[in-house]
Amino acid sequence: MLALVGIVPATDAAVTIVNRIVTVFVRPGAIPALELKGGVPLGLRTIVVMPTLLTTPAEIEEHAERLEVHYLANPDGELHFALLSDWCDSPTETAINDDQLLGAAMDRDRAPQHSS
Repeated sequence: MLALVGIVPATDAAVTIVNRIVTVFVRPGAIPALELKGGVPLGLRTIVVMPTLLTTPAEIEEHAERLEVHYLANPDGELHFALLSDWCDSPTETAINDDQLLGAAMDRDRAPQHSS
């Protein structure tokens, strides 16, 4: 019984020691990056997807604005942005305010786009 009680602290100590050894001997390195001065070419087309929950119209607006800031900061090339949304957990298939939230998201999607 004593061995079973002692295995948890022993395992925790072993993990701590291994983590310490790894951080001492393995140094972080530079992550390779692409320098795309002319923007993202067609062959490297990318979509950046922000997962979000449809909770309130104010949060939908906040997520859409954040996505728009990312879009405006990266206007060149084949870089696209999208929100991937879902509903909050519910005991039923649909909730009372689902239509209102979907309408707010769709209205925001149809809002005039800023042009550069």
